[in-house]
Amino acid sequence: STNGLKVAVANNDVGTQIFDIDINLGDKIIEELEANNDIGWIFVDKDRAIEGVKSGEYYAGVIIPENFSENF
Repeated sequence: STNGLKVAVANNDVGTQIFDIDINLGDKIIEELEANNDIGWIFVDKDRAIEGVKSGEYYAGVIIPENFSENF
């Protein structure tokens, strides 16, 4: 059972525009993770994610970078 694993997720993606359409893939990822109960996703800011992993509060951390949508 992995739903007891606490995994911190921080979304720093600022999004981008493609053909005058605003796109933020980081937000889409967060929406999908919020609907997923297979792992104990904890949504925090970047600093809290890093500190939580270092302290052992979270098993792991995922940080979505500012330029994620732009680089995708």
